[in-house]
Amino acid sequence: MISAIAALLFLWGSGADEPTSAAAPISEERQRILDRELAGKAPQAAERCISTRTVHRMHVISDDMLLFRVSGSLVYVNRLRQPCPGLARTAYAPRIAASGSRYCSGDIAETEADGGSSCQIGDFTPYRTSTTD
Repeated sequence: MISAIAALLFLWGSGADEPTSAAAPISEERQRILDRELAGKAPQAAERCISTRTVHRMHVISDDMLLFRVSGSLVYVNRLRQPCPGLARTAYAPRIAASGSRYCSGDIAETEADGGSSCQIGDFTPYRTSTTD
């Protein structure tokens, strides 16, 4: 289990946006959601912002990862700049102070977990279903 978490941290980047403290492991249920949503999709270059109007559903995957479902063929994975302790234990998605009609890297996500906390969201990595004509 620890090696899987280390692999996820490696795959989703390092550097300035690297979490400052360890996040709780991903639960089996949330790992199934992540696997289902990413199945058959390939990661693309990260984007700084996405439109709030196109997001149909947000999934909390872990204390430091959100998934934004746009369609069956497009989802975005967002690694928070630092973990929000307890985020994955709450039934509520965080409220994000959007930049107009877009969610952007650096926007603040507020959660009611553990008495409430605020975290900055990071860049959005799109995962798209590859189309072959």
